[in-house]
Amino acid sequence: KRNLDVAGGASGGKLNLPTWAILEQVLHAEAWVQREMGRDQGPDAASNIVFMGMGEPLLNYNSVLSALRALCQGSARRKVTLSTVGVTPRIESLTRDFPSGLRLALSLHAPTQELREQLLPVAARAWPLQALMQSVRNFEASTGSGVLIEYILLRGVNDEETHADALADLIVREGLQCAGVNLIPYNPTTAGSSAGYEVPSDARCKAFRARLRSLGTPNVTIRFSTKCGRDSASACGQLGLRSVS
Repeated sequence: KRNLDVAGGASGGKLNLPTWAILEQVLHAEAWVQREMGRDQGPDAASNIVFMGMGEPLLNYNSVLSALRALCQGSARRKVTLSTVGVTPRIESLTRDFPSGLRLALSLHAPTQELREQLLPVAARAWPLQALMQSVRNFEASTGSGVLIEYILLRGVNDEETHADALADLIVREGLQCAGVNLIPYNPTTAGSSAGYEVPSDARCKAFRARLRSLGTPNVTIRFSTKCGRDSASACGQLGLRSVS
């Protein structure tokens, strides 16, 4: 079983990009900005770079590490974030090999080991929550950068007040610096629908955010913008399983 709340998780792994192919995406983005938007910002036109989307960056560790070094070397203007489902040993390696200049975004999606095994069965069983939290604390202490928690909201699954309480408690109990929590309303996928996942209402999302804020959780935001493209299966979490002609 794979995590079914995003389409990419249901499609399985296809290939790992080499370093040059990762860097080429940045070069194309910079060229587009300069060409289409008339902005000539030199080699750092792409000032905010995020490793996120289909695939797990830390399972392509050597290529990703080389790309990170190339992107961050001598550039104080770039802000780089790497999103991971929580590959504990690779987070530990990253802490050692890349001690500064990087923010970690953790695709947590559940505040307990039991629920995480339901939503992300492969990752949660391979890298249990307790050990994962220890590796995140070590990363924060080494880099001085608080982790950004990503949390997909699924109606009736992980969006209740009790889940908000458990998430706030986890952050405090584990002593995380926590730069913030991004709440992402679920976008429907075929695999997710087969598992019974449903889209939460805006009101439920706002209630979850309000509960976290009332418990002192910092910088809690709802990314309603991720709904854009939902009707054409091109929104956040939906890409990778359909061809559009």
